[in-house]
Amino acid sequence: MPAARRIDARDRRLVAVHQAGHVVIAERIGVPRGDAYIRRVPDPEPGGLSWCGFTPYGCVDAEALRMVAVAGCIAEAVWTRAADSAPRL
Repeated sequence: MPAARRIDARDRRLVAVHQAGHVVIAERIGVPRGDAYIRRVPDPEPGGLSWCGFTPYGCVDAEALRMVAVAGCIAEAVWTRAADSAPRL
């Protein structure tokens, strides 16, 4: 079983990658946004993430909002797949 520090670091990276996915797509399609951030969850649920994130957006049409919204999940999926397939040293 991984140590608590490693789990916390993995959670932090996963949340950062998720927020970065939102930011990259928002920037690419010209969606106005504020700064993305992540923060530690003060009292996480058992089995839940110890970090969470937020990226505020300006007014956008529904299609652009859907593209930006799904980008976080896609970024997570790509990152976890890459991490899982990386050679172990």
